[in-house]
Amino acid sequence: MKIAELGLSLTVSEPSGIVQDDRPVIAYTVKLSRNGRVIYDGPYTKGVGHVKVPKYETIKTHFNKLSATMGGDEYALLQQWAQKPNANFMNKELWATVAAKLAKVQKVGVTLSDILYSIMLDANADLDAMTFKVWASEYGYSDDSIKARDIYDICCVTGRNIRAAFSADEIKELREWTNEQ
Repeated sequence: MKIAELGLSLTVSEPSGIVQDDRPVIAYTVKLSRNGRVIYDGPYTKGVGHVKVPKYETIKTHFNKLSATMGGDEYALLQQWAQKPNANFMNKELWATVAAKLAKVQKVGVTLSDILYSIMLDANADLDAMTFKVWASEYGYSDDSIKARDIYDICCVTGRNIRAAFSADEIKELREWTNEQ
């Protein structure tokens, strides 16, 4: 399947740093559409491991690119991160912010393939006609969790949007493509 031939358009925000489920992440807001029909409009995150931490010796080069947007605490964390790339920092908000600023400089973005893969996996709840109980068991959630139910409902909406935007044959091809990734 050639994704480019599906007539999809993707808009992606600048990266920002947030803490999600007690993990620092690089967050984007994305909007995926086909022929004017919105398929997905919402958050997309990547872990901070998607950015390359500069070597300590080259920090000043990177800092020059970031200096207009990076404060002293951020620069200090960047220096510590460069010295200990596998560190786990206590201030996760600051860590996420620094990672997002690195992502912007390093042009770590979101691709059409990233989003399509993610939403196709989310859509399985609807495309496979899973009940909430089955879905929760399949994905390791408690079937007694309100948060899990909210996630399931969002996945089902995504599935309905996929079914509205693509033919049955296209969905079959997209699912095969997803399984090959």
